[in-house]
Amino acid sequence: MLVLSVLFGVAVGAVPSPGLRDLTHGRLYVGSAVNYGYLTGTGNGGSMSPAEVSNYTAVITGEFNIITAENALKMKQTEPARGVFNFTEGDAIVKLAAAHNITVRGHNLVWCAHNPMWVPPFSKTATEAEMDGAMKAHITGVAAHYRGQVYSWDVVNEGIVDVPKVHSCSNWTCALKGKDHMPRGDDAVDWTKAGIDYIPNAFRCGFLPRLEFFRLCSDCQDQQSSCGSMPCKGTPQTWTPLPSFSTTSTQFTT
Repeated sequence: MLVLSVLFGVAVGAVPSPGLRDLTHGRLYVGSAVNYGYLTGTGNGGSMSPAEVSNYTAVITGEFNIITAENALKMKQTEPARGVFNFTEGDAIVKLAAAHNITVRGHNLVWCAHNPMWVPPFSKTATEAEMDGAMKAHITGVAAHYRGQVYSWDVVNEGIVDVPKVHSCSNWTCALKGKDHMPRGDDAVDWTKAGIDYIPNAFRCGFLPRLEFFRLCSDCQDQQSSCGSMPCKGTPQTWTPLPSFSTTSTQFTT
């Protein structure tokens, strides 16, 4: 499936009709990143006028049929303190999308950048098992909250070293973006401390079995089988696909 992302400027009050989404006749996704601050007027240091907010919202809802949150679904916004979730920003974007028949792509669940400030100091002293547990708790907490509302997720974002470094790697450990390849900033985290298999583990935690997307572990209670430290209901044979991920799963299996 092709997704066309478009970046352009439209003067206040000059939103055309029909929009780009209408011109595709349902055969093409036309997408954009969406900034929560621009939707609420808190962007640009809070200097946006009501007319600018209205125009931004009109462009998003009139032109696009798929959107992704620029920052609202990242860990810094969704889990500002360990085990404490805040979905205010993400919920606003998802609600807007639902009201205008817009598909939402989730971005992202795990990334070496844009982490909440509790994670960097935690990662410095945490064991591999503790890092793995924190990662899985975050994935299941966020993805379960948006179950049925988000079409697909960038589960791990930018987990591989950049070109040209990756071309010289002959093994998985070399290709992983670890402590020697961290971005600048106080919010950078080396997720390889959760183990060199943290990427497949991230997918397995929320989306099982194989590469199909199945019922999230955090939705399941008081059963014996488990995904990491998260309790799961029933057995892999009885898990059913999440409706919101049914289309995405075919992209991995065909």
